[in-house]
Amino acid sequence: MESDQIGAGLSNLGNTCFINAVLQCITHTVPLVEKLRSVNHPPCSAEDEFCALCALRDHVERSIAMSGHIIVPEQFPSNLSKISSDFVLGSQGDSHEFLRCLLDSVDNCCLDPKSKGRPSLEEDSLVKQVFGGCLKSQLKCSECNHHSDTFEPLLDLSLEINNADSVTEALESFFRVEKIDDEETKFTCGGCNHQVTVEKQLMLDQAPEVVSLHLKRFENNGLCIEKITKPVKFELELDLKPFVSSTNAEGQFTYDLYAVVVHVGDGCMAHYYTFIRSSPSAWHWMNDSKVMGVSESLVLDEPAYLLFYKKQGSSPWFSSFMEAQKLFKCNSPDHTSPTSVFDFADRNPAPVWEGVSNGSSLNDPLDKNEESILFTYSRRSSITVNSETTVDPSQTLREGKLISNASSGDESPTCLSRTRPPRRPRQDDSSVEIIFQDEPLGKVLTSLELVIPLTLTNRKKHKIQLVIIASIVMHLVLCFVYTSIHF
Repeated sequence: MESDQIGAGLSNLGNTCFINAVLQCITHTVPLVEKLRSVNHPPCSAEDEFCALCALRDHVERSIAMSGHIIVPEQFPSNLSKISSDFVLGSQGDSHEFLRCLLDSVDNCCLDPKSKGRPSLEEDSLVKQVFGGCLKSQLKCSECNHHSDTFEPLLDLSLEINNADSVTEALESFFRVEKIDDEETKFTCGGCNHQVTVEKQLMLDQAPEVVSLHLKRFENNGLCIEKITKPVKFELELDLKPFVSSTNAEGQFTYDLYAVVVHVGDGCMAHYYTFIRSSPSAWHWMNDSKVMGVSESLVLDEPAYLLFYKKQGSSPWFSSFMEAQKLFKCNSPDHTSPTSVFDFADRNPAPVWEGVSNGSSLNDPLDKNEESILFTYSRRSSITVNSETTVDPSQTLREGKLISNASSGDESPTCLSRTRPPRRPRQDDSSVEIIFQDEPLGKVLTSLELVIPLTLTNRKKHKIQLVIIASIVMHLVLCFVYTSIHF
């Protein structure tokens, strides 16, 4: 599994995980990326007001170009109130609400500025072309079967899960026939002119290219907001044909799952992270700046909050999209593809957000609040700390302490997190070893070659080694003097 199959990791700027989770899903929505590149929308100047479409297009391009690095999505937190006045920078928000507000903002940027009174989701809107569909609400007379239809656009489906154990059951409940038999509410039938009971049913009149499902995990009991923590089963494949109106039942209605947003915790301790499926067999866990490959079974056991499905055959998988990008760069006479992510970073310095590098890579120093843990890709579903300890992957996901094993039969580990590089594994141990800050001095000295960036010349390496050794020796001398004086 290679690091260039997915976009960059995203820095958390303080309770911005709900933003990062949504941005990762949008970045890996290939139909939207293709339309962002082809939409007739000139780049806005620096003097213009915040443009959600330009910001999203710039972010997607930067994430794709900096695959294997960590970037800072600074345009969205700094303009959060312009996306919606309900959001406050520094406060935790809801990822579904942010998704809807962001898509509405992008949609508004697609509208003709000369006709501001037009409703959102116009036919030429790239948001409607990708996420947009149409619901048909039908009222049918129980006496003469006369029916009246009304239509409304949709961007996603919000599903009740209280009485559903799976997404399929939740969809069946959403689209079921509801009999309205209320003595106080009588309808006059337009066919037989009698006051009758009616049957109401929602159906899909137009299925979207990308289906976004929102599982309603929060409910108001009158006193507070409670979270529904029950597991809800979801499948890799979704069939919407049973819910499509019979008049529009022709076509493709089978979808593939490609992104999952998970909400963990409750109240002020909540957190969001994302799983991205870059190919039929490759899943990636994207938790802010931390990125690693995970197994399919692990993803399917997660308590999903948002699910994203793309119509089969409508667009390539993200890994194929990235491969096409590399081929285009290689064949372009004006643009040569860099031999590594470090080459790209050297030629394209990233912007800075309050002193934080926007193009962090494996060799960058760790932040003070960042864990000294290496995240690597593994084809295995188990996650090990060493050769003797096996931990539950779903539990370690929630604790944020994932370390995967890379045996001799697996592919070489690929680091996508800002981490401290590992020592070379011993011949008798197939597990990846990690350098912690409290390791013995001898082990650290033997690892100096790996700690120093590979892009430096030998002369610079030697200088850095001398500085490190001198610092260690000075520390030992001071400890010796302190001990001599006091004891």
